[in-house]
Amino acid sequence: MKAYSAELVPDPAIPEFKVLHIYNTDTTLCDVLKHGVHPSNKTVNLHGRDVSDIGKRILQELDSSAVLIPELEQLGYCLPLTRKTYGYNQAQPPATKEFDMVSEGIYFVEDSITYKDILRIAKEQLALKWNHQTVRDMLLSSGGQFNDVRQFIKSLDKSVKLSSYGDLDKYDLSEIIRVRDFEMVEKTIIQFGLSRTNFRSVRFLDNIVRPHGTQLVGFRGGISFFELRWSGGQDYNPLLHDCNLHGDTITLIPQLDRDQSYRAHAKSIAMKLGKKGERYCFTCHIDEVSRLVETDPNLTIRFPKLNYMEATQPPRTVAHYKYGQVQRFQVGRKMNSAMPNEVLKKLLGDYKIPQTGRKQVLLNKVCTLLTQLYHKREHEHDVFFKDRKFISVPASFRNQPVDLIVGEGVELDNTLLAMYMLKHLRNNVIVDASYENNTFEVEALAKSLMNREVNVDVNFLEVE
Repeated sequence: MKAYSAELVPDPAIPEFKVLHIYNTDTTLCDVLKHGVHPSNKTVNLHGRDVSDIGKRILQELDSSAVLIPELEQLGYCLPLTRKTYGYNQAQPPATKEFDMVSEGIYFVEDSITYKDILRIAKEQLALKWNHQTVRDMLLSSGGQFNDVRQFIKSLDKSVKLSSYGDLDKYDLSEIIRVRDFEMVEKTIIQFGLSRTNFRSVRFLDNIVRPHGTQLVGFRGGISFFELRWSGGQDYNPLLHDCNLHGDTITLIPQLDRDQSYRAHAKSIAMKLGKKGERYCFTCHIDEVSRLVETDPNLTIRFPKLNYMEATQPPRTVAHYKYGQVQRFQVGRKMNSAMPNEVLKKLLGDYKIPQTGRKQVLLNKVCTLLTQLYHKREHEHDVFFKDRKFISVPASFRNQPVDLIVGEGVELDNTLLAMYMLKHLRNNVIVDASYENNTFEVEALAKSLMNREVNVDVNFLEVE
């Protein structure tokens, strides 16, 4: 893998000033994930945009108060660098554009440097390249009119005759004017004496490199999320895994398309690299994934969620399935308090229970009956659900569910089934015979179900 290495090196002409050098170097996946080293060639998307926004982060760090020098900032020598903005359909320059802007436009200096030091060095540099053209350019950039320029030159040499700007080239101005003659326009001296007039503290480097003994660029203590892409071949389609680092362990979760070949590919990878019993999702030690990234030509790594200007969001892994291929179940029609008295009386009569009283009395008798039958048939439900696992999912109109049958599937059986599932629904998701929710007593549950205060109006998927 590649990373950016950064260093500040003395400017050849002015050793007191340093310039930023950025270059690509080799690194390891461990350095990227554990130490936050930026993976320089792994964050560009299909549209050519660097999703990490590392360039923006570089400019942000350049303008942080920690690297601005107060005296120079007040005098206009710590100016921000501005990058051109681009539309969505415009070609994006590489992220290294900002590196070039910093390298070519900023001098890095010690915090102890003063404006007087800058001015002194500018004078020294100006003296080394003092010639007619430099003096002419300085005169014209100082802001005065032609008469001001003529008056200034004649104050130094009265023999000079000037009637237009063209006459300036009839003389060697470097012999008439010296650096000290421009001392009233210090800004012009600095402008022409130095190749760049924008300064920052050398502490900038500490803000953009990782603190573990190298000069590798990075802005995070670690990078947890990344993506592995396995190329296809004769037997399989290309496959993406969303990867998440915890400690030294990486969890790999495949993105499964409706095409069954993706599942076959994911299963073959899990069988090869995962532990026994891991079918699609599996875990690997970071060293094993590092080895694969370095040696497997069919494997590429990307960091599509890495962004230094925003908080990193975990990837959203997607698995598609074909509607109609996964059978959904539901609890069929159940008893409730809105049922006519005649229906309630018939049920009570079938179990030789007196059918006298108003409706509420009849409902109370039915709830007592449901409680007795629940305990009587609990073992039958335990046996049914012992080796069959169901999870609840939202009801769907795309895939019509079928009734889950335990017993004869009549309203009484469905009501007892609903009571059992509510009592054994772990985390409101998994029907588990070994788990029991004691929030409701059985009779209270029967009453709540009859009064529609609780329900199981969801679908269930049977899982392995």
